[in-house]
Amino acid sequence: MISQPGSGTRITYAEFLHPSDASGADIFTSVREVPNRDPLCLPGPPADAVGVRFYDQLEGYLLDPSTNTPKHVTSIRLNVTPGVLFYGGTVLTQAQVAIEPTIPATLRPIIQTNMQTNGWLQVLRTPSGMILPYDPNVDSVITF
Repeated sequence: MISQPGSGTRITYAEFLHPSDASGADIFTSVREVPNRDPLCLPGPPADAVGVRFYDQLEGYLLDPSTNTPKHVTSIRLNVTPGVLFYGGTVLTQAQVAIEPTIPATLRPIIQTNMQTNGWLQVLRTPSGMILPYDPNVDSVITF
């Protein structure tokens, strides 16, 4: 247990979403400690990041009874941003995907099928061309 209740330190992290490769088929994340949750004040988000979400963790020390020395511990993720703050892009419905000139005609039916199968009412086309699920109830698009 942390030496005294509430003695842990709360740290806020930004979790950046990146395309895993040129196709943009998968996403990977990187994490950085940040002073606050203001996406417009983040110190230099990674150039290839397509979005960000935030979370907190409590960090502290527990006494390891076997060695009688303090051990650094962290909590699970707390106060996780419910959605993603996307860096620019265009939100599209299934009908808009069908006629979007920036999406190759051969990909449009695949995207529409994915939307129908997964129950996505909207997707986001990122500035780099990735197509990602978009939930207007929790996701947002921000511009700088």
